[in-house]
Amino acid sequence: MKAFSSASLIIFSQLTKILLGLFLMKAIALQLGTNGLGQLGHFISLITFLVIFSGGGIESGIVKYVSEYKNKPFQLISFLQASILYSSFLSFIIFLLLSLFSHQISDFIFNDSQFYYIIILISVIQFIMLYNKIIFSIANGYKDTKVYAYSQVIGNILSIPVIWWLITTYGFIGSMIAIATNVIFASIPLYYFARKSNLLHLLKPKIKKYKEFTYLSHYSYMAIASALVFPLLEIFIRQLIITSSGYSDAGIWQAANKLSGVYVGFFALFLSYYFLPTVSPLKNNIQLQKIIIKYILVLGTLFLIFASAFYAGRNFFIVLLFSSEFESLANIIYLQLIGDFFKVMTFVIGFVYVAKAKVWFYICIEILQGILISFFTILLYSTNAGLEKIFQAYLISNIIFFIIMVIFIYKDLKQNTL
Repeated sequence: MKAFSSASLIIFSQLTKILLGLFLMKAIALQLGTNGLGQLGHFISLITFLVIFSGGGIESGIVKYVSEYKNKPFQLISFLQASILYSSFLSFIIFLLLSLFSHQISDFIFNDSQFYYIIILISVIQFIMLYNKIIFSIANGYKDTKVYAYSQVIGNILSIPVIWWLITTYGFIGSMIAIATNVIFASIPLYYFARKSNLLHLLKPKIKKYKEFTYLSHYSYMAIASALVFPLLEIFIRQLIITSSGYSDAGIWQAANKLSGVYVGFFALFLSYYFLPTVSPLKNNIQLQKIIIKYILVLGTLFLIFASAFYAGRNFFIVLLFSSEFESLANIIYLQLIGDFFKVMTFVIGFVYVAKAKVWFYICIEILQGILISFFTILLYSTNAGLEKIFQAYLISNIIFFIIMVIFIYKDLKQNTL
């Protein structure tokens, strides 16, 4: 009963997050159209980088070690103090880099250096992202779903009127600020829960030698791989579309990409909250194999049900979620959905390597995935420039990557190398 209640809370909170993401895209689509969404694409990729890497991207490590140390208070406190010091230092480095090079980054992202103040703004916002991620990760390690769920729901509700006001009042600039700030509203209820549960006293770093820095750095290496490979890949593909077809096609691709991120993120969150803490302490490979197969079958089935329903009503949903300018997406969205099916199943295997802190393997497979998508995008798009080729490249690369990951996990389980 408790497991059902927890799952229901997570599902409900993630649904509100999905609705918020869709509301944000809908507001931008109505206000700025396909061209505006295309122009904002590089900025969205920058925010993606910060969401992944703010604080060093160590939240998976916090989940793993809190779940292992939760009955060992001295080790737990030492680890959390080390985590705060480590992540605060890296966030400060990010702040300095974004602030010092704000003009250059603005020029690269927007082809105009006048938006440097937006870059400085997000350099400050990433400290709030860090705070949110640490509290959520600690709660996740304890499998305390209420902290995450209630904070997300309340934060998402609070952000809706602010997002609408920013976008409708200030247009392009307001959209940038809305994209940057919508991720931080959960910190308001989160602070209340942290005080109530006495978590804040654990978040006081002390300057001393920490052996945990070595463990945490492994997760930073993995996070930097994800944070660099995929945002840079998005920028590469988007720029290819802009150069060949213009901002309108780039906006349509961005809409599909953002929509994919919203629903795929639901499955990633589920794996992070339930799968990661479950497999982290497992040493028995037979048990591990059973859990991997179970999650692949269950999540694969759920995704197929969702994808089939969405595809059946694609013409209605695309106009509803964006606007009539995005109607052409209905003809090619099936390629994105099939590609995402294989992506979700690959996530299950990928999370096993995160749980087991297989750092260099994880980094290599992230880079490999980026290379596959880049290769097939260049191969297909160069022969016939059209959005359909971009989606075909995404589908083919995800199928090949899933097969590669199945081969790797089968070998590691058989040889007991996990």
